[in-house]
Amino acid sequence: MQRKLHPLEGIVAVFALFFVLALTIGFAQAGEAKVHKTVYLRSSSALVLDADTGEIVIDKNADAVTPIASIAASTSTSESSSAARTPTR
Repeated sequence: MQRKLHPLEGIVAVFALFFVLALTIGFAQAGEAKVHKTVYLRSSSALVLDADTGEIVIDKNADAVTPIASIAASTSTSESSSAARTPTR
């Protein structure tokens, strides 16, 4: 003899099935490729990399060859980095 379900048990069962279906669809969509949002930059070129993966996050005119922004800034940066590596006696 089969037991008849209470109306609330049927509602709970349908809700549980819907919840499992929603989770399944959510996890399936999470594995899809990321959609890049449009970023408006005033600069003529830019390149942003993910430090962990090395993946390009944003690129704008990334292949352009441009001169360095400031010789003084790059000189002071290289001097400070070389001074940090020079052993003291």
